[in-house]
Amino acid sequence: MLSKYIMELGRPNSTVLLKHKDLSRLIIKIYLMLNWDNDFYEWIKSSRNKMKTKEIFKKTREKLIGHYNYYGYYVNISKLYHYYWEVIKSMFKWLNRRSQKVSFNLEKFKRILVYNNIPKPPALNKLKRLERSLILCQY
Repeated sequence: MLSKYIMELGRPNSTVLLKHKDLSRLIIKIYLMLNWDNDFYEWIKSSRNKMKTKEIFKKTREKLIGHYNYYGYYVNISKLYHYYWEVIKSMFKWLNRRSQKVSFNLEKFKRILVYNNIPKPPALNKLKRLERSLILCQY
């Protein structure tokens, strides 16, 4: 008999029903990671005028470090880089839309990223490895 797993994504009418006897944590984490891009996008869009730029960069740094700690598996390296670039693109877009004058050009934005120590995904040797039991799903 198959077990049923229901994941709530935190949005109305967005319940996903997954059927599988031994659903690994990794599959759930990858699924949630794909939907987390939109959450950051909405956050930066709403908080660009409410917070100072320094606070926005500090919060973004905290969010990225938390994301890397939670999803930082060896097999997720491409998704970690994808998420990093989506965060950077959305920050550049929404921080430049705070007024009619352009706040940053690309070179200035890169310098600010370095100055505020916005982390890139960790190196491969620092990522968590999967145990054999998580890689193989038994039906």
